[in-house]
Amino acid sequence: PPQTRTLDISPQEAEYKDGNGRFQIVFGSSAETALYSAGTSLDVEVQAIDDKGQVLATSGLMQRNLSLDGCNFFDLELHPPGSGGDGGVGEGGPPPQIPPITQLADKALTLPAQAEALAVCQLIGDQNSPKEVIIGIPSADLGQTSQPSRGAVFVLDGGQLAGSAPDLDSSILRIDGAQGGDRLGAAVLCKDLDNDGHDDLVIGAPGADGERGRAYVLYGRANIGSNHHDLAEDPADVTLIAPFEARGLGKSFAALRGWTNHSGRSLAIGAPNTRDNMGSMYLLLDGGQRLSGVVSLEGLVQRGNLSGSQTDERHGISVAASDEFIAFGSTAGTVQVYQLNNTETWSPAAQPPKPTSNPATFGATVALYGNTLLVAAPAENQVFVYAYDGAAWSLEGTISPPQGVTYTNFGKHLAMHADSAIIASDGAVFCVSSGATWPNEATELSAPSSFTPGAVAIYSEGGSWRAVVGDPGKNKVHAYHGSCSSSANLQTLQGTSAGDRFGIAVALRGEHLYIGAPKAAGRAA
Repeated sequence: PPQTRTLDISPQEAEYKDGNGRFQIVFGSSAETALYSAGTSLDVEVQAIDDKGQVLATSGLMQRNLSLDGCNFFDLELHPPGSGGDGGVGEGGPPPQIPPITQLADKALTLPAQAEALAVCQLIGDQNSPKEVIIGIPSADLGQTSQPSRGAVFVLDGGQLAGSAPDLDSSILRIDGAQGGDRLGAAVLCKDLDNDGHDDLVIGAPGADGERGRAYVLYGRANIGSNHHDLAEDPADVTLIAPFEARGLGKSFAALRGWTNHSGRSLAIGAPNTRDNMGSMYLLLDGGQRLSGVVSLEGLVQRGNLSGSQTDERHGISVAASDEFIAFGSTAGTVQVYQLNNTETWSPAAQPPKPTSNPATFGATVALYGNTLLVAAPAENQVFVYAYDGAAWSLEGTISPPQGVTYTNFGKHLAMHADSAIIASDGAVFCVSSGATWPNEATELSAPSSFTPGAVAIYSEGGSWRAVVGDPGKNKVHAYHGSCSSSANLQTLQGTSAGDRFGIAVALRGEHLYIGAPKAAGRAA
């Protein structure tokens, strides 16, 4: 007799075929097919349903004969409900459509057209209080046409917000820019900077001080006091004054935790218009102190020329860090090194001298451990070894691939730990371990044929030696252990599914290996 059965199909059983909404569904099992006779004609409809029960797309009814072997393949196109598609194989029609965000969101809020920044805070009250929604409107003139774009930030009670545009006049707190053109509210950030349990509000005013920009901090508290805060008359808890060279400070923020021994959060502030729009990022390391009053970033901030020095040099194309140093490579053939000093700010350190041969692609990859820096020039098949003596970097030697075989792009991927390094070229991988000095020639490790090395990582400590090389084109990672020699043990790890890009990023720490697979299961893994 006619009957209807509903089967849940897991993502692992539905293979996405192409960008036109076509899927191949593997449907059926011995338990299911036992209910029917061979050749039973079924009217089948396949639907894509989200976790809230919303039908995202449907195939429409299809008539199919059932197989008894548990493998029923339906190569079909899913059509949005009401699109008129009949679900036939390759019949065309629109691809599946995601429903509007207004159907998926828990709450939809219409913002003022001029709003440019948004954040959610626990700024006022305690953890049981409703959170606040922060809206920045940098173009606000506050009714004073003589001071356009002072900017304003509105703090609204999140528990009272509905779907319509919020009534800004009923905000818990309004913060006004100090002067016309300040553009207060171009960026806002909510983070507990001083570890007191309340979020603190950081506000950018990139047009202040003749376009140099400012940033303001209002510390969260149980009672915020007045519901109107005019920065022209009532200063913020902290006013951060931009360095002289900065332009557009306060257009972006990020909070950092875990730098060196800081108990609180450090603050990264973007100034994208600095130095003819080359841009800079300024790092304010809090050192566990609660700042107050007017603070000049000229003295507190680590700027250290973390931006590039010329157009198109791609400063930071490679980067490496140790406990004391950060090194940046570039396409201009230079490597810049910064050192963490006693005041826990980063300062430009002595730069490693470029070899007199002026090798092409010098700085394409870099690696750091302790006071040793490796700099590769893959176009020249060379890796240069530098040592720091407390005052300057000196060139200690050059590492090359073994003689007698032609290799290309030696050093295209590079990693170092303790006294060992792993170096990749096109189609080959090498290791090198130092004794009193670094050897001039690397040791080639055994590798599969048609090998395309990607990211590399190495760990060497207490007599334990491990190295890994990603091969994302083959969805593999090749893991070596034992010792840096041609007889090192090799194990190949395989990704789950073709196309996962398994091995595009790798990292090693002690007994643990971490592998990135950004395309796994339709999402990053």
